Amino acid sequence: MATRTGQNQSPDQENEKKAMQLPTCSSVKDALTDLKEILSRSVSANGTTRLETAKILANIEATITSIEEKSLAHGDFPVELGVPTVSGLTSPVPSSL
Repeated sequence: MATRTGQNQSPDQENEKKAMQLPTCSSVKDALTDLKEILSRSVSANGTTRLETAKILANIEATITSIEEKSLAHGDFPVELGVPTVSGLTSPVPSSL
């Protein structure tokens, strides 16, 4: 007898499946870092004032820092690599290579 997908799965299996569909903290951090770089380069190109751009960049940097902290807590980054460093925001965590 055929069963539908998702039936007869334990709650742990369902949670694992949902977690696999979500982007990892590291992939979100990479996307935000790319966005920050693009915004930094386009400050004069689009007429946005420097103050507005500075506020946007500060918010992105704060979000990246938060993601880095959560990533380390969730094990998204191997301990050997330490916390990924975004220039001007964090210092590398000493690793035991």
